[in-house]
Amino acid sequence: AKVSKDDSFIAIGEPMANTQLYIVNEQNNLVEPGKSGELCIAGDGVAKSYWKRDDLTSEKFVKNPFESELGPVLYRTGDLAKLLPSGYVQCLGRIDHQVKIRGQRVELEEIEQALDDLDGINSSVVLLNDDALVACVISNSDGEDSYQIDKWKEILRHQLPSHMVPQQFVPVKEFPKTLSGKIDRKELLNLIPKKSVNTESTEPSTKSEKI
Repeated sequence: AKVSKDDSFIAIGEPMANTQLYIVNEQNNLVEPGKSGELCIAGDGVAKSYWKRDDLTSEKFVKNPFESELGPVLYRTGDLAKLLPSGYVQCLGRIDHQVKIRGQRVELEEIEQALDDLDGINSSVVLLNDDALVACVISNSDGEDSYQIDKWKEILRHQLPSHMVPQQFVPVKEFPKTLSGKIDRKELLNLIPKKSVNTESTEPSTKSEKI
């Protein structure tokens, strides 16, 4: 796929020669074009197995239900993708970054993409913390600006469903990284300040409060 500096996102193009790409849902059925699902690969480029990881091999390398001769083995990448009208495939992130909030499936990368497009945000990572979405952001300004955060939330409410708008924004200077150079989401979750909880109670004083 040809990449232009004006592209809003970069597609991963089409499958190479002797390679097949499939996008499937949780029931392992092909999804419709434009719908998101797990990206699976078959063909000559698929490896035989993971090195000394039989558990991963049995999970990721499965029998290809769509093609028995050209690509008998199907590799489940764990990547979320969709087929574009151009025939190119767009990668949307990792399936393990999908979360469920009160029964509704949420793709964290979709929220992060909307955040990164906002003025004042250089980069963002969205986490699920006790059933609440938390946006850790590297912004252009120093400190926490409540007015700016309220402005970001208002813009997001017009772009995303209400359950996908982060309830908490945490400014950070940088994101912790794993040894492989990826963002360490578990460590980042530990850096989120715990909200203080008032454990003091007051006796009810009115009839309504007593009820």
